[in-house]
Amino acid sequence: MIEFLSHAIAWWHWIIIGIVVMIFEIVSFTFIFLAFGIAFIFVGIIDFFFATSINTELIIWISLSVSFIAIWYLFFRAKLVSAAGQSNNMLDTMGRVEEDIKAYEKGKVMFDIPVLGSKHWSASAKEDIPKGARIRILEVKGQLLMVQEVKAQEPSQN
Repeated sequence: MIEFLSHAIAWWHWIIIGIVVMIFEIVSFTFIFLAFGIAFIFVGIIDFFFATSINTELIIWISLSVSFIAIWYLFFRAKLVSAAGQSNNMLDTMGRVEEDIKAYEKGKVMFDIPVLGSKHWSASAKEDIPKGARIRILEVKGQLLMVQEVKAQEPSQN
């Protein structure tokens, strides 16, 4: 069977299969088939120039497919916000206290940029923070943000 396939499958078969698989990608939107299609086309080009055996072509196709999928997942795939509502990806966001925060009690804060869709949040802290103080997020606990006052850096004296 392998010998039959080795003689029956020409280089242009690989390219046609690649084009068909890439057209199927248009319907599926997974980008997996795109990697398979590109790998088929590469194998067709390699077979055109080097006339390889079917075993070698299959090994090349598998290697290229896995490589293209890995490249897609590592570099091009959109990063998903999977922890919305419990996200710690905005911990560097700065804001200002709008309503005094007493230690371990709620106060109101406003951030410079929206955090999870809103600039205004209820916040708590481990220490008292006066109105107008600059703060940053320490932790997100459901709908309550744990914040910390950011002390202004004093100019260095040289």
